[in-house]
Amino acid sequence: MALNKGLILTTALEYRPVYENAFFIRFNYDAVNNHYQSIYNNSPTNVNTGKLASSVFSLGVGYRQKAGIIKVFGLMQPGWVINSYDKVSFDSGNISIAPVSQKRFSLKFTAGMEYYLVPHFALTFEPSYYYLFSYNSNWLLNPQSLNISVGFTTTLF
Repeated sequence: MALNKGLILTTALEYRPVYENAFFIRFNYDAVNNHYQSIYNNSPTNVNTGKLASSVFSLGVGYRQKAGIIKVFGLMQPGWVINSYDKVSFDSGNISIAPVSQKRFSLKFTAGMEYYLVPHFALTFEPSYYYLFSYNSNWLLNPQSLNISVGFTTTLF
């Protein structure tokens, strides 16, 4: 199977008990969209070319350290992924396309860096790796993926 490059929109809420060089807690909601083609035999879908949408909810602990003009951090987040894709059904000469969802436990590992323009506003670069657990005979369309997120972070209050 070929999972093509896609888009990711990452949103997060983070609690920092200590502002610098300390542990933190982060909740993430990531919306990931890809297209796929060439499905394998034991696939959860029978559509050869389609769109895969994933919603990832994760909560975990990380550590942030100042390193010169940037801050670097690492983060591990267990979570829940909902994959959505289409499946075709044939019934008495009728063809129907129905959306299907799979829910899976996941782990997300992130290493990133932040460059602060002002004390509470930073540009971010976050490569992350997702691993999805399979617990039945069906294969997953995206059992693991590497994502890169570029954005900004700021305080709400």
